[in-house]
Parts: sequence; C-alpha cells; structure tokens
Amino acid sequence: MNYLLLIAAIFVLLFALRKISLIKYSKRHTAIKEAKQNVVSLLWGVLVVSAINFIPYQVWV
Repeated sequence: MNYLLLIAAIFVLLFALRKISLIKYSKRHTAIKEAKQNVVSLLWGVLVVSAINFIPYQVWV
C-alpha cells in the first residue's frame, strides 16, 4: 500500500509540475483572467508542495 501511495504521489508531482510549466503568462489579459491564472497556479502549487512533503514521509515510513 505504501508503494502505491508513493508512486501515486510521484505521478501527481510530475503532472502538477507539467501543468504549472504549461501556464502562459502574458500582459494582455484582463484582471479577471489574470486572477483565474493565479488561482490555478496556486492550486497546482499546493499539489506540488503537498507531494514534496508526502514523498519523503512515504519513503521514511
């Protein structure tokens, strides 16, 4: 079970990092579109931080 959680966390980390890297930032968007991009970036960032914290825990246990 721990191995499955570890593998799932690694895949979530890789997927979230890929999604963050694909977000395009430009200066021609409205404030609402910029806010939406920031919220999406923040949510993907929360997943990245969670996976970075969870992976060492799974390795330790």
